[in-house]
Amino acid sequence: MKGLIIRGTQRLGRLLVAPVVVGVVVGATALAPPAQAAFTFTVDSFDDRRDINPSDNICRTSAGNCSLRAAVQQANASAGADTIRLTPGNYRLGYAGGVRQSAATVDPADNFRDLDITSSVTIIGDGSVIDGGRFNSVFEIDNAATVHLSDLTVTNGGEDENPPFIRGGGLNIWRDSMVRLTRVTVRDNVTTMQGSGIANAGVLTLVDSRVEDNRNLSPLGGGGVTANGGGIFNYSTGLVNIDRSTISNNFSLRGGGINNDYGRVTITNSTISGNTARNSGGGILNRGDGTATKGILNVAFSTIVGNQANVSGADPEKVGGGIANFGGQVNMGGTILAGNEDNRSHFDAAFAPDCHSPDTSRFTSHRYNVVGLINGRCAFEQRFDKVGWDGAAPLNPRVGALGFNGGGTATRMPLAGSPAVDFGSSVTSSELFDCPATDQRGVSRPRDGDANGTALCDSGAVEIG
Repeated sequence: MKGLIIRGTQRLGRLLVAPVVVGVVVGATALAPPAQAAFTFTVDSFDDRRDINPSDNICRTSAGNCSLRAAVQQANASAGADTIRLTPGNYRLGYAGGVRQSAATVDPADNFRDLDITSSVTIIGDGSVIDGGRFNSVFEIDNAATVHLSDLTVTNGGEDENPPFIRGGGLNIWRDSMVRLTRVTVRDNVTTMQGSGIANAGVLTLVDSRVEDNRNLSPLGGGGVTANGGGIFNYSTGLVNIDRSTISNNFSLRGGGINNDYGRVTITNSTISGNTARNSGGGILNRGDGTATKGILNVAFSTIVGNQANVSGADPEKVGGGIANFGGQVNMGGTILAGNEDNRSHFDAAFAPDCHSPDTSRFTSHRYNVVGLINGRCAFEQRFDKVGWDGAAPLNPRVGALGFNGGGTATRMPLAGSPAVDFGSSVTSSELFDCPATDQRGVSRPRDGDANGTALCDSGAVEIG
């Protein structure tokens, strides 16, 4: 774990992280550099012990087995894109034989017990749980590494002991690094700084993943100005793509689910629900500099319901239960943004439960949105959206509670009579704001959800019919 200053040169380019290919290049021309061998390390111990010789391409601890930490050390020393395979079970950092180990014993390089990844690697779990022991971040990823994690849980990262002020309790991703999470759960991590679940300054992609129950516990008093992004905090250099994933039940001062701080976030076929902010942006806080390049939030065919801002009182600056936008640009299509709260009366002039922006021109509709309430703080192109009007009751999205309705992530299923059903187009494409071929659960779109003989895409993350 290093300090909090972000270094390096921003890597521009693809938002999605390409799968890591393990192997040796064959048939290279004479002018090409020699291929770097890639190794596969199979972890056979739950104990947290370091490798006895972390550069010999043999994963072996003093106990004669291969631990997760030893495998990471070997992968860091290798020039190839290595693979680490885990077995089912709980890998508890900082413990061996059930006995707590000193930081100097397991992590003498920086004394923090986290897993530092500095070279490209794929870690394949099997329902495996990586428990950070509340010592520090579970993973810290740096040195322009390309990392793919799959089929595992990252939990219990944070800062119960010195040093304080940890960011990225589950994953701390540094500038220029590229991380892809596939079927990964990041849960129950606690910090007092940015990104209790994930802090990202590089390129982050989540697919079929869950970020849930992470807590930012900075005190209400004079501190806490950095206590943002309970689930995910994205820095100005960061690019985040969230697809078929759920961000739920996270808590922070600002941006309970996601805080995008001058970076770029794209959300498709995903659910943002049950997140809470003491201040602004229960679901999402988006910040920019008023230009077209900083603070870009794209949301397509997703469900943002049941989030809450302003839990500590009716402060006029504590707004946007669903989305709060300050100087950024929000582009939204085919999305349910309704049923959120900002803890003030419907008759309050500052009432903005679903979305808030001082400059309403910073919200752009790409059609087929279902928005609970629009007013002077939340403007959409009403001709192509279904909305609730200021001065009347907010539009009820009529969706069920968050639960597992198929697929590996929790969703909120449209109920009978939902305004989201069959509201969109009949044409699917790969364009961001066109109807996607499947919903968050992998169910094909479009379907005839209202049984009128015509199959149209539903707004939100779930297709019924």
